[in-house]
Amino acid sequence: MRKVRIGNDINVRWEVKTDGKAVSLEGRALKLYVRSAYRKEEITTFTVEGCVVSFTYPASMQRMTGARAVILEDATEGAPRRTVCADQAFTLVAHSCEENDDDVEFGDFMVSLQSNVLIGKPGLSAYEVWLSEGNTGTLEDWYAFLRKPATDIAADVAEAEAERKAAETARQKAEEGRKLQAEECKKQTDRAKAQADHPNIIGDDGYWMKWNEETGEYERTDKYSKGSFDYPTFDVVEGRLIACITEGDTDRFKLSDEGHLLVAVN
Repeated sequence: MRKVRIGNDINVRWEVKTDGKAVSLEGRALKLYVRSAYRKEEITTFTVEGCVVSFTYPASMQRMTGARAVILEDATEGAPRRTVCADQAFTLVAHSCEENDDDVEFGDFMVSLQSNVLIGKPGLSAYEVWLSEGNTGTLEDWYAFLRKPATDIAADVAEAEAERKAAETARQKAEEGRKLQAEECKKQTDRAKAQADHPNIIGDDGYWMKWNEETGEYERTDKYSKGSFDYPTFDVVEGRLIACITEGDTDRFKLSDEGHLLVAVN
């Protein structure tokens, strides 16, 4: 790498080949820069001859010592944007004794550079690589192949979600059944308790009284509670049989149309 004392105009000749060939750079929208460790400065005046770019790095732009890189950008409209860089193109030193070309005449500070831009050649597309691996089908088939992992996962997720919903529905039905069973059990328990708290009793007239769950009151039944014999006495008043019983219901005795005495036995 050429070392030049700071403060001298430096002439640079840069040969830029493309894939090892001298491809002309003339007519292209080129931009040229010199970069130090701290700043990047544009060189607005340069010439292009074939693949060679020539310019002068003036002393007026040299503010500090150190290595310099040269950058060339191709911003031609409609063409691929490319950038080539010659790192460590030359170095500015503080003293003349540090220069490494003592045989160069004063005022002839020339730096010659060579670079090679490697432009990749078009290769197989992803679809063509897929075909080369033994697969067959159209471009849409290839798109379907790319989507398959995602569609498979989506199908698995949908199936799992359907199973989850079915399980949740079954759980809800089971929960409803459990609630109904619990309500029925409570109902029967409350009913049994109500029956236990309200057993059948004998009314004042000797007939059994039974608890009515709906009305919450005792009701008289047609069942007589006495199991002993009744000894009625009878009187005939104006053609009517009048029975008198010490205990029991006098309505249990009556005469038939034929004059027979009828007794209702409970």
